[in-house]
Amino acid sequence: MRYQELIREIETGRIRPVYLFSGEENYLKEDALRRIKEALIKPEFLQFNYDLLSGKEISGTELLNKLLTLPVGEGKRLILIRDAQKLNPFVKEKIIEYLESPSQTSCLILWAPKVDLRKKFYTTIEKQGESVTFYPLRNRELSLWVRNYLSRRKKKISADALGLLMEKVGNNLGEMAGELEKLLIHVEKGNEINLEDVESLVGAIKSHTIFELTDAIGKKREKEALSILSRMMDEGTSATEILYMIVRQFRLLLRTKNLLEKKFSENKIIPALALKPFVVKNLAIQAKNFSLKKLIESFENLLQAEVEIKSSIKTPRMVLELLILNLCEQ
Repeated sequence: MRYQELIREIETGRIRPVYLFSGEENYLKEDALRRIKEALIKPEFLQFNYDLLSGKEISGTELLNKLLTLPVGEGKRLILIRDAQKLNPFVKEKIIEYLESPSQTSCLILWAPKVDLRKKFYTTIEKQGESVTFYPLRNRELSLWVRNYLSRRKKKISADALGLLMEKVGNNLGEMAGELEKLLIHVEKGNEINLEDVESLVGAIKSHTIFELTDAIGKKREKEALSILSRMMDEGTSATEILYMIVRQFRLLLRTKNLLEKKFSENKIIPALALKPFVVKNLAIQAKNFSLKKLIESFENLLQAEVEIKSSIKTPRMVLELLILNLCEQ
């Protein structure tokens, strides 16, 4: 099943007892989770009927207890397991047993990145529950997504503006949502986003943005990060500007990580950091790729890079390349 089919089922009120959410497009996963949450749980019962668990830490007994606990008030319980690919074999067996007769008052979502869906655990979920794969949107799907996003805000976009926007941003929906929010503010009193709006407000083409660079660092993809850095510098972006943006991103990541470890929800992090929801969503995703200790240690590397850019015999490019290697280090 794909995202679009899942949304149609949710809108008709059909929500399965068990889902596997896999694939690379986290923005769509978050959107599907939000829709299921809203469909199953009234806001006043959210703290009682929603559990967010870690696949690496959850035990089989704890999971079954949560699944079999009756909901408070109306609606159902929702249990989300992030990093489900890290579940131990015993917990997986318990889930397979549970699939034979799942609770009708609970919904379990197993959240994983791109995984081998041919493995027994995942094929069993697909047969007895529902497997939803979240792929990056293709051009036609992305075009429709952008138009729908704007339509909900009673705005339109011209064909040439849409084409340029997609060329500049690509199919990363988190970044696309951010650019659309900027454009919506700019055309607040108008009805349509035109080519001039996109040309003046949307930044460098997709492979050269700081968002792509920090995302690659956050995912430990050092070769990709080094390639993006090289292209940014070839286009004339200064080493000081790039370093400033990386430092800013890591400060936000550290603050986000601290709040997440204090069990803050994304909704609580938004006012705490005074940031837009889509920015917090991206920070929360990236923060999961770093330990708190690693984020704190990263600032020694960032400070050293700042000093070396100003005074070292190394070239600024070399300084940033070494910085990226250190930040991507496992």
